[in-house]
Amino acid sequence: MLDAVNGTETLNLNLVEGLKANVLPDWLRPRFRKLKTKVKQIFCNVVHGIGELDTKDILKAVLLALIPAFAGGLLAAIVPIVIGLVAYLLKYGIEKTCPA
Repeated sequence: MLDAVNGTETLNLNLVEGLKANVLPDWLRPRFRKLKTKVKQIFCNVVHGIGELDTKDILKAVLLALIPAFAGGLLAAIVPIVIGLVAYLLKYGIEKTCPA
């Protein structure tokens, strides 16, 4: 597609190309996988202790439990992981989210 203002062509990606363009770099992928694993372990420990499925209480309890694990402070990447786990928990239940 031609940009009328600059006289240059704009870049259009299809869905698959767009997904491939947003992939994590190779050096960051293992670190992010470890981070997700650690967050999921703490999440599962907290959720098994809560018993009821109230979103607000789960988020509060999990974030408080994550503070000692990440002494340098909570990373911005942790909150979306926790929210994703809570959504998965509410949709599929505790058995599928945190298998024993």
